[in-house]
Parts: sequence; structure tokens; C-alpha cells
Amino acid sequence: MKLINCLGYIGYEHIGIWDEIIIAKATMYSSHKLINKSINSIKNRVGKSLPDSGCHEKNNKIWNLLQIQFIDGSELNVIMSRVSVAIIEETNTRC
Repeated sequence: MKLINCLGYIGYEHIGIWDEIIIAKATMYSSHKLINKSINSIKNRVGKSLPDSGCHEKNNKIWNLLQIQFIDGSELNVIMSRVSVAIIEETNTRC
């Protein structure tokens, strides 16, 4: 199992989730309309020059989109600065 942390995130959307949460495909984008939408939403509230925040990753002011497609056709999009991936031991916990 892998634990994926999206650091310095500024937006996300999950479209059409149902039962399956098995990842079919994951793709990183350095430019995407959702990145622009998130940045513009923040700029509309705080001003054109984004101030520093309490999050070091956000202060870099460089964002990417991690798009995860699941086997049921749903999609998770996270706009963030950096991804951290760790391999963890699988447990038998089910929801």
C-alpha cells in the first residue's frame, strides 16, 4: 500500500464517487484549468500578489495537479505544490 500526501494543496474536487476506490491511473500535470481556477479564486479574495502563508510548500507558489482516476470512472483532482509517497504495511482494516 502507498500513502500519498499532497502538500501545499490549494484545491481539490472529487467527481462521481461511488463504491470503488481502487486506482486505475494517476497523472501529474504542471498546467491545467483547475490549477488556474484555484489560483484565480484565491487571488480574487486575497489580491493579485499572493501573500505567504503558514505552509512552506504553498509559499513556493508553484502548483501541480494530481489527477487520480478510479476503476469505477470517478476522478479525484488535487491542486498542490508537492507530493510525498510512502510505502506502508497493509492492514486488514475495511470500512
